[in-house]
Amino acid sequence: MSKFISFICTFFVMFVGYGCFQFYMTNEISILSCIMGFVGFVVILSPAWDMWQKVFNEIFSQKED
Repeated sequence: MSKFISFICTFFVMFVGYGCFQFYMTNEISILSCIMGFVGFVVILSPAWDMWQKVFNEIFSQKED
């Protein structure tokens, strides 16, 4: 179950990043579009899918003592 939750969280983060990047690409250059583009870059282009998958796997698969 934790792998499914990790997959869903990874998909959501990547979708948000892609949306931010698309906002930057389709709107005229402004402060807001630059911020959204930077957020999109940081979320999807810099770490990519494998890194987010690893992060969420570690969060959701931690064993309780």
